[in-house]
Amino acid sequence: MARSACGRLATLKTLLALLGLIAIPVTYGLVTGWNPLPGLRTRLAAGLGSRLAPNHVLATPAATWTVRLGDTPSWAAGAGDVVVIGSRGGVEARDGATGTTLWSRPVDYAAVAGSDGTGGPVVVAGRRGHGYDVLDPRTGTSRWAVSAALGVWTYRDMIVDVACTDLLTCVVTAHIPRTGLVLWHSPLGGNGRPLSGANRALAQVRPLDGTGAGAGPVPAPPLLGFPVDDKIQVIATTDGRHLRAYQNTQRTQVVVAGHQVLVTTVTLRGGNCRYAVAAHDPGSDAPVWRRDGYDLHTASGGCDQRDPPAGAAGLVRATGPDNRDVLLDADTGEVRWQAPGTGAVVAVGAEVAVVRADTGALTGVRLSDGRQVWSRPAGRAARVSAVPGAVVIADTGAGTFTALAPLSGQARIEARSAAGLLGYTGAGLVVNIGRTTGLLAYTGA
Repeated sequence: MARSACGRLATLKTLLALLGLIAIPVTYGLVTGWNPLPGLRTRLAAGLGSRLAPNHVLATPAATWTVRLGDTPSWAAGAGDVVVIGSRGGVEARDGATGTTLWSRPVDYAAVAGSDGTGGPVVVAGRRGHGYDVLDPRTGTSRWAVSAALGVWTYRDMIVDVACTDLLTCVVTAHIPRTGLVLWHSPLGGNGRPLSGANRALAQVRPLDGTGAGAGPVPAPPLLGFPVDDKIQVIATTDGRHLRAYQNTQRTQVVVAGHQVLVTTVTLRGGNCRYAVAAHDPGSDAPVWRRDGYDLHTASGGCDQRDPPAGAAGLVRATGPDNRDVLLDADTGEVRWQAPGTGAVVAVGAEVAVVRADTGALTGVRLSDGRQVWSRPAGRAARVSAVPGAVVIADTGAGTFTALAPLSGQARIEARSAAGLLGYTGAGLVVNIGRTTGLLAYTGA
């Protein structure tokens, strides 16, 4: 027993002595800045970097141009003949034909607004603190600015911002993108400060986007639903009228879609979730239509509603009482299209919906008449997105990246690539692997 205790005591003394020896150079390094292992961190980083750095070849055939950015990008968007790329804390513009840097600046947030049809695109650059500058996409020079705004939403035909003078007094303002001319003002009661930044989520139908692409500007919807203090305040974008405020409850969720306010209800009955959706006219609050048994996929983890419904072009994705996917017209409640069998709607664009079969095969359905216009095989895990001018299929399992013309299904890009879709331009798609970023140009009309 005594020998065992002595042994343990000797081991402890040895350990303490070893720790003392280690502490001497560490303490000296902390005091003097001396590195006891010079260059080790650099050599380790270089070695790991050579193993972990992504392949600089984004795709085969090769991208039109490829650049290595200073930071990992989070989105990209076309602004005329310029590609605007945003990252955490910064935005930069590059020539769309060559990838050459045109300008860059640190920002709190950034987004693209406007279009060629509204006087030309612009870049909205958030200032450090409050306010934003509206920049020329090619030169980076300021065209106009707002000093007090907290949040901003960018569309092709207007820029909408919110400014608050105190915790309970806010104003929503709409501007023409190119000139800054004020279109209208509208009061917004309550604390609007949680809406700070660019394109914060409003109470509206979200896009179906399996690729995670950066969102470019779309036309302003007829209604905007601002979630403020547990209420949804509905404002008309035509003239800024504050139409009505709706209260979310434990059973209901309120979003705007098309010209209506959709109220989805999910209740637990007999151990099952029971679904219903009703549309209200925001001016009078009169009921417009109702559908019982239609699941808009707003509930997750039980019957609690946590997600907004998804769709595009005035259509909302739902699953009907017969467990078939459908697209509902938000204005009329009409079933505009119903999936055959167990097909699932995975993307909705301005012209087509994309449906995935159990086998993974993808089918394009023309929204105007519900007719199937193309079909092609794909992996079951392939991610699909409908962006202006293309349906994008990123199939990482097969290592392919494809862009199709929405209505004909003609391939506009076919490449071997593991890149992700960062954003889109009129000339092609901006893709990236880490900080390596480039443009895959469309072929054909």
